[in-house]
Amino acid sequence: MNKNEFLIMAEQDVATHAQRSVLLEVVGYFRDVLKSAPSTMDIDQTKTAEACFKEMRNCAKNKAKDGCYYMPLDEKLEIAAKYLGVGLPHDCATDTFVALEDFL
Repeated sequence: MNKNEFLIMAEQDVATHAQRSVLLEVVGYFRDVLKSAPSTMDIDQTKTAEACFKEMRNCAKNKAKDGCYYMPLDEKLEIAAKYLGVGLPHDCATDTFVALEDFL
């Protein structure tokens, strides 16, 4: 199915899910990752926001220290891109670091 159909299906799938708010965030990551992809790009229809969230959660559990882990946005986008089997666009929002010396 093409990317637009996939995104519509993903939103419909999570509409009545118990973890709706969390899964809608994952669908948002899908949107960010797919925004520069051609509209004719084929996406595997068996991919779901729930399964991608499980991958993110497993990654966080593996990196947790004292039961806590903060996953930065760029890592979430990388996981979503890898899950969908697409490359991460260069214009995806990622955490940026600014050297304080630049302001002196």
